[in-house]
Amino acid sequence: MAHSLGSCVQLCSGTDDIRPYLQEAWAFVLPSVFEGSPNVVIEAMAGGLPIVSTRVDGVPELIKDYETGFMVEPQNPEALAEAMVKV
Repeated sequence: MAHSLGSCVQLCSGTDDIRPYLQEAWAFVLPSVFEGSPNVVIEAMAGGLPIVSTRVDGVPELIKDYETGFMVEPQNPEALAEAMVKV
């Protein structure tokens, strides 16, 4: 049985203004393997979105796990999915 996420997931190529997308979202997920200081997490938090992110580089400085968001180890899709279900 094939699963389709097309009705609930929108993939968009580059944009100069992420705010309209964040306003439509009910959660924000950052599944990165590498990040410096991800400003997009700050933007999502400012928009009041629950955050799920991998625990990479600057993310732990922004998210307090289980308080202001959920963090999982990078390259662990099962843990990422579990955190997304919690949200």
